[in-house]
Amino acid sequence: MSPSNYNAIGKKYVKYIEKGYDEVSHQDASKNFALDATKQITDACLLAKKTYNGDCYICHFTKRDRLIHGAIHMKTVVLAACPTPNTQQILYKFNTKTEELTFLWAIPDEDSCSKLYARRHILGNNTLLTASVCDYIEGRLYYKSKELNGEIKKPGYTLEEKHGRRKN
Repeated sequence: MSPSNYNAIGKKYVKYIEKGYDEVSHQDASKNFALDATKQITDACLLAKKTYNGDCYICHFTKRDRLIHGAIHMKTVVLAACPTPNTQQILYKFNTKTEELTFLWAIPDEDSCSKLYARRHILGNNTLLTASVCDYIEGRLYYKSKELNGEIKKPGYTLEEKHGRRKN
């Protein structure tokens, strides 16, 4: 088969736009998005159980496609260390021994972060999203990630105490 017989993705996309696309309700799109995200996180937990012994981190993030307008890609990865907080990221801590999945934070896109942070006094910190955004913008999530990785010590105890050594 020669390259002239191939149908480029760009041509397919242009045809799709010219033809018009079916309207999908926001509720249906959100439901499908949530189902796919749940499946990806479940698969990541199963992979973590095979790969790690103890704590690991499951990072779920979304990226906009640079070539196809309006396309969003979701990706879920399993990490040994806590990643640096970033926009469009949801992070969980997973203990492979107890199979406990703990929510750590959710950070939306930059524009939503700015809007939520600007309205934080009106909204209050009573939602997980608003609290995560405030912690992200004010730098507390950065320090939390460093703390979870053992890169900085928690206030109130020394590094020697953390590692089971006594200070003389």
